[in-house]
Amino acid sequence: MLVSFPLALIGTGGIAYLLAQRPPQLSATALIGTENTEDMAAVKDVNGLMQAHSDMIQSRTFLKEIVSRLSLQLAVVHFPRASIFDTVLVDSAAAPGKFDFVLEKKPAPAFSLYFTPLNPDNSTLLKKLFPEKKLILQGGTADLARINGGGMHLVFSHSFLDTPHDFSFRILEMRNAVETTYDMVSVKEITTPAGNANISVSLSGRDYQLMASIANTIADVFVEKNASYKKSRSKSVLSSLEKQLDVVSKDLAAAEDAVKNFRSANPMVGLTDRIQQRVVTLSKMETDIEDQKEPLAEIAGLESRFSGALSADDKTGLAGEALVFLINHNNSSAPVLQAALNGLLAQKHDYEQNYALDHPLRITNQNKIDALEKTIMSTLHNYRVSAQNTVTNKNTDVQALAGELQRLPTKELQLAELQRRQQITSDLYSSVLNRFNQAKAANAGNMAEVFVMDYAVGPMPPPPNVPKSLALALMAAIMITMLPVFVYNYFDRTAHSEYEFTLKTGKLLLEEIPKSDKLIHKNDQKSLSPGNGTIIAHLDHQGSIREIFRALRTKVLMKLYNFPQKSLMITSLEPGCGKSTIAVNLAYSMAQQGLKTVLVDGDLRCGTLHRWLDKNQTPGLSEFLREKKNFSEEEVTSLVQPTALANLSFISSGELQKKSTELLSANRLRLLTNELTRRFSMVIFDTPPLGPVIDAAVMAPLFSGCLVIARAGATNLDDLTKKIAEFSSFNDTAVGYILNFAAWDKKTRSRKYAKYYG
Repeated sequence: MLVSFPLALIGTGGIAYLLAQRPPQLSATALIGTENTEDMAAVKDVNGLMQAHSDMIQSRTFLKEIVSRLSLQLAVVHFPRASIFDTVLVDSAAAPGKFDFVLEKKPAPAFSLYFTPLNPDNSTLLKKLFPEKKLILQGGTADLARINGGGMHLVFSHSFLDTPHDFSFRILEMRNAVETTYDMVSVKEITTPAGNANISVSLSGRDYQLMASIANTIADVFVEKNASYKKSRSKSVLSSLEKQLDVVSKDLAAAEDAVKNFRSANPMVGLTDRIQQRVVTLSKMETDIEDQKEPLAEIAGLESRFSGALSADDKTGLAGEALVFLINHNNSSAPVLQAALNGLLAQKHDYEQNYALDHPLRITNQNKIDALEKTIMSTLHNYRVSAQNTVTNKNTDVQALAGELQRLPTKELQLAELQRRQQITSDLYSSVLNRFNQAKAANAGNMAEVFVMDYAVGPMPPPPNVPKSLALALMAAIMITMLPVFVYNYFDRTAHSEYEFTLKTGKLLLEEIPKSDKLIHKNDQKSLSPGNGTIIAHLDHQGSIREIFRALRTKVLMKLYNFPQKSLMITSLEPGCGKSTIAVNLAYSMAQQGLKTVLVDGDLRCGTLHRWLDKNQTPGLSEFLREKKNFSEEEVTSLVQPTALANLSFISSGELQKKSTELLSANRLRLLTNELTRRFSMVIFDTPPLGPVIDAAVMAPLFSGCLVIARAGATNLDDLTKKIAEFSSFNDTAVGYILNFAAWDKKTRSRKYAKYYG
C-alpha cells in the first residue's frame, strides 16, 4: 500500500488535472414563443397544438433538415468545430470514416490528410478490425486554406491557419448524424400564467458555439415551417369557405326567387304582422338549433377521448382542450380553472426537475391535477347538459310554433314556409360570409403562430476547479489503493491472525503459533526437516516458541481439568497445516511439566512421527489393530517406545494402511485408548486430516478433547467450520483451535519473551 498509493496518486492526479482543463458539458437554449389563436373560429388549429410542436421538433425528418443545413455529418474530435473550420459543407458523396490531419515539419513544413474508412471492404477479419490509413491529400502549410473534393468543402479558420496543429474529424452517415443530434436535443413546454405556451430547445455538449448554432437553426426552421403550415392551412380553410359561400349564395338566391315567384302568382295572399313575426322567430330558433349541434358533437368527442385516455399527460392535454372550449363559449368558471391548472402544471415541472418519481410532493401534485381534471370535465359535462336542455326546449317551441302555423290556410302556409326557408338560408349565408372574411383577413395578414423569443448563445464555462480535482484525485487514489485490499479480505476465507479467525468463524482461538524459521537461528534451521530427530522447541534460543507451547499446554490442561483421564487428539482440515509438529512439541512440553505423556502416531496412512523422534516404525498401531487375538496389557507394553525425555513415550503408526478407517473403528482402538489413559497422565493422538478422509471423525468419540489446526493464509475457514459441523462428535469434544504459521510481530512478542528468557 505504501508503494502503490504514491503511484495511484500521481496517476489519478494527472488524470484529474487533464479533466479539469477539459471544458464541461453545458447547454445552449433557444426559446420559442407561441400565440393562442383558438379564438379565430375560421382558422382554428387542431387540438393538441403544443404536443404537435414538440413532436415536430424531435422528429427525425425535421432533424435531418437541420443536419443537412449545418453539415453535422462532420464531427471534429477533441476540438470545437469553429476553431478548425470557418465553413463546412458536406454532401452525400462524402465517404463515412475518420480523417486525420497530420503536420509534418521535416523535410519541409507540410501536411498530410489520412482517411480510415468506416466499413472497409477487406477479406480478413484483422484488416476489418484494424483498417489501414490511406493518404488522400498532401501539401505545404503555406498553401493550406481549404479542402475541396470527396463531397467536402472545408474552409479553415484564421485562428487555425495562424497556429496549425494535428486534429481528427469524422464523417458520419446521415442516419447516425441524425441519431446523434436527436440524442443531444431536449425540448420542454412551458405554460405561462396568461395561457400562452412557450417551447425551449436545448442542446448539451462541449462545442458551445456549435450547440448554440444548432439550437438557433432549429428555432428558425421551426418558425419557417410553422408559418408555411399556417399559410397552407389558412388557404385551405379560405378555399373551403369560398366553396361553401358559393353554395349558400345560390341557395339564398333560389329561396328569394321562390318567395318572389309565389307572390307574383298569388298577389292577394299575405301574412299578418303576427304571423310574420312567428315565421321569423321559428327560423331563428331552427338556426340556433343547428348552431348547437357542432359544439355538442365536439363535447361528446372530448368526453369520449378523456375516458379512453391511458396516460396522465394525455388526460392533461384533453383537459386543456376542454378549458379552451369553455373559454371560447364564455363559461364563467373556465378562466379560474385554467389558472389553477397552469399553476399545478408549473409546480409539476419544478418537482420533476428536483424530486424522484415516488416523492410525496410529486404524488400529491399529481393527485391535485387529477382532481382538477375531473372538475374541468364535470364543468364541460354540465355545459353539455345545459346546452342539450336548451336545444330540447327550443325543439319544443319549434314544434309549438310549427303547429300554430299548420292551422293557416293553404296559401298562407305555403308563403310562411317559403319565407322561413329564406330566413334560414339568409342566416346561414351571413355566418359563412363572416367566417370567410375572417379567414381572408388572416391569410392576407400572414399572422405568425410561433416566433423566436430568445436566441441561444454559447455558454461561458466556469474556471477549472483544480483544488477540487486534486481532492477528488486524492480520494480516488485512496480508493484505488484500499479497494484491492478490501476486496481481497472480503473474498479471502482464510485467517492471518487471531482477530480474523474469530471474526470469520465466531470461535475462540487457543493459540497462535508463528512460522518457526522466523524465530530460530539460521544455523539451526537446517535441523528442522523431518528425519533428524529434532524437536523445534530445542532450537528456540530466545524462548519464544517454548513459551508459546507452555501457554498452549496450560490452556489444554485447563480445558481438560474436569476429565480424570486426559486424552487429546490433534487434526486439521488438510495436510500441510503442521499438526504433527504441534503434536510433537505439545507432547514435549507436557513431559517437561512432569506429566507422564504418550504420543501416538494415529495417521495410519502417512505417519511420520517415528522419523521426528528417530524411532522404529514397526511394530506400531496398525499391527496392534490388525491383531485378532484377545487384548492384553503385554501387547500395549510392547508397543510403547521410550524417548530421550524421561516422561515422554511414543507409539508409532506401524506399517501404513490404505484402508485405515476400518481398523480405527475396531474395538481394539477403544481398549488401547482406555489402557493408555490408565497408564499415562496425558495421551496425545496425531490423526489424519479431516478433509481427505474421515479417520479423525471415527476416532473423536474416544478422546476427552480435540485440537483442530488451521494454517494461516491457507485453510479455508468456511470449509473447516462446515466439516466440523458435519460430525457432532467434534462439537462435543473440541478443546479449541490453533492458528499455525500465524503473523508474528518480532518487535513486540519476541522482545517480551526475550526479556525473561534472553
